[in-house]
Amino acid sequence: MKNRIRALRKARGWTLADLAAHIGPEQPTPQTIARLETGTRTLSITWLERIARALEVSPQELLTLSKGPSSPIVATLGKTGLTAVKVPPEIDLTVIAEDPVAIEFETTKGRYSAGDILVFDRLEHSEVQFLDEALVKTQSGEILFGSLFPTGPDRHAMLASPAPHASLHSITKPQWIARAVCLTRRLDMF
Repeated sequence: MKNRIRALRKARGWTLADLAAHIGPEQPTPQTIARLETGTRTLSITWLERIARALEVSPQELLTLSKGPSSPIVATLGKTGLTAVKVPPEIDLTVIAEDPVAIEFETTKGRYSAGDILVFDRLEHSEVQFLDEALVKTQSGEILFGSLFPTGPDRHAMLASPAPHASLHSITKPQWIARAVCLTRRLDMF
């Protein structure tokens, strides 16, 4: 079930652990909160009420009731070709990332073409593992793009690209880390 837990938690500046602590006795783990936020764990009425109480909102405010822009999926492309869909399902175009940031390529670099927009979803530091394509904002405000390798608590190594030559960076306590989730490529530019 789509919900607004992460957005409301971040609006307060709370981490997953902060929200878990505010839930009170029998507090859940930060991992449980993350699963409830992403919908990989069922958001029961009990969880809804406990989290709403901790965030000081009504349970209704935690639920995403409105739908953003969408587009019908009118056909599928399989091994035998294109097949029209009789009852087109809608794809919600706003559900690309919960906390999005993006980069735009001005020139062709590797597999990316000029005009490509790569969308990233910012992660909680506790969720970060190896990321093949990551975007990082360092404490000094520098933005880095490349492969990210955790090396310890709040420490990472990043093989940054697409500079003329890849370079290795040591990153301590970044402002944020995001993983690539979607590539948008305009086809009318060619």
